[in-house]
Amino acid sequence: MRYTCSVAFLLSYLTCMIVAAEKTPKYEYHGMRKFLTRPDIEVPTWKVSVYDEAKVAPGHWFVAPYEVNGNKKPGGSWIGPHIFDSTGELVWSGSHMFKRINVMDFGVMDVGGEDLLSLSYAVEGRGYILDKQYKVKQTVVEGMTGKTYNMHDFHTVENGSHFLYLQRNITHASAQLAKQDLGYDGECSVTFPGFEERDVKTGEVLFKWDATGKIPLSDSTLTHGPVENRCTGGAWDYLHSNAIDKLPDGHYLLSTRHSDTIYKISADDGSILWRLHGLGGDRSDFAMGDLKFSRQHDVRFREHNVTHLIISFLDNATGADPQPATHEWSRGLLIAVSERDMTAAVIASYDHPQHGKSYRRGSYQPLPNGNVFMGWSEQALHSEHTPDGKIVMEAVLTEHKLGTYRSFKFPFTADPQYPPDIYANASTFASITQTSVYASWNGATEVASWRLSKTDKKGEKSLPLTIMPRSGFETLITYDGYAKYVVVEALDINGRSLHTSDVAKTVASKNLDPDAVAEEQQWLHPESSSASAGSSLRGFGVFTGGLFCGVALLWGALFWKRRRERRRPRYERVAGEEEDETKMDELSHR
Repeated sequence: MRYTCSVAFLLSYLTCMIVAAEKTPKYEYHGMRKFLTRPDIEVPTWKVSVYDEAKVAPGHWFVAPYEVNGNKKPGGSWIGPHIFDSTGELVWSGSHMFKRINVMDFGVMDVGGEDLLSLSYAVEGRGYILDKQYKVKQTVVEGMTGKTYNMHDFHTVENGSHFLYLQRNITHASAQLAKQDLGYDGECSVTFPGFEERDVKTGEVLFKWDATGKIPLSDSTLTHGPVENRCTGGAWDYLHSNAIDKLPDGHYLLSTRHSDTIYKISADDGSILWRLHGLGGDRSDFAMGDLKFSRQHDVRFREHNVTHLIISFLDNATGADPQPATHEWSRGLLIAVSERDMTAAVIASYDHPQHGKSYRRGSYQPLPNGNVFMGWSEQALHSEHTPDGKIVMEAVLTEHKLGTYRSFKFPFTADPQYPPDIYANASTFASITQTSVYASWNGATEVASWRLSKTDKKGEKSLPLTIMPRSGFETLITYDGYAKYVVVEALDINGRSLHTSDVAKTVASKNLDPDAVAEEQQWLHPESSSASAGSSLRGFGVFTGGLFCGVALLWGALFWKRRRERRRPRYERVAGEEEDETKMDELSHR
């Protein structure tokens, strides 16, 4: 076989450009990538900067891009849960699985001792658990409406045996409560946050809490504008809960963005045990020194000892409202809280890569190697930091219109049961015929290479052609020659077969070399070629046999005639002979 890289590249490039042009959507977004094998998938691309590769933790990125928060209608095929490798290459797109509608909090969590995919799907008011074949294994909070389901947090506690998730209750605070807390005369339309803890296996509600009557309206720091506007403008989101976690003593940590506060809530009676207020002062139950934070996200308990609780969160430090910033830029914070001395202090800080601000959303995740993975939300910017705060990697989407709620990094393996996807075309250029085959397998994490084989329409015969290392989500494999039907086989790092694609018919260009077509036809149907040749030989044999017989008969007739003539007696004409012959003729015609 003859392989010509330059021609291969040119042919595949031209094919990609032509097919992509035919499939260009009406909308225009920058930095989007399309695939020949999966024209239904379109993903944003990344700008990745690695500063110290040796210190970057292994793992995949878990990101759920969206355009507009709260969107309930299908968007582009880049909306929804996605997994990317550490270079920004797509591993899995779940966009169509979730109808191209926003999902939140997409990642991996321990469910009953097994690491599974999880996400919050607000449009249906429930959480989803997917197995490692990307099949729905469980849905949580069936029947809740989008108005009562709070998509901000959904995870497990108690070694994966219990779910924790947020709720919200839109109601009217009584005139008495509004007067007491706000000095407002009249009812006040308010969103009161809450949460539930449920058993993973049975779905039984183990604990349920609501802020109504427990956290006063006066705790809110979202207070710009007249109080009348807040109370009559429709469901004032006075707390805006965005994280819930459980402590070793059985009580709960609740983060509410619009009060800049982390609350400890009693598991006994639901009362507030203490407040850690980001603005400090009399509102906080702790002496905080120079620690200040605001509009925080992703509050989590990390560890504890006899004297301290260790808590992590993203300090957004500002919001989209007029409240002054509490720090020059957003940062991840790891703090120590002493419930004995009632003090709080910073242990470590992880700064925004550009010393910028995340005005909304974000995440903080410790990694197994000690690094910290920060999600900054805007353009899905995320960064990885060593324990001392040094940035070793950062990545950002090239499309500035997109964002994500949280970003995570996990080591993850998956084994899809559906076959790989394949697209093939063939053409002749500069007297060289080439088949270009594109292979992908959405969600597969263990593919190291692809084996290309040509086959027949039913896949009953096969001839291996080449093996090509996997190169990103979609790999180009070229073969010098024409293969009418092809299959690809996914191989792992040890060469073990993982799965085989369905048979694909190659799209042949109009300029395809007829000799290459004939050669492939002969390979596909060798018996037809043999039968055709045999038929021709038989025809030639009949013709030559008949000709030989004819010549032999003619020769035999001539030979017999000459022999008779040699045996006839010689004589001389005598008088009266003509008269006798004439007489004989007359007798014969009677």
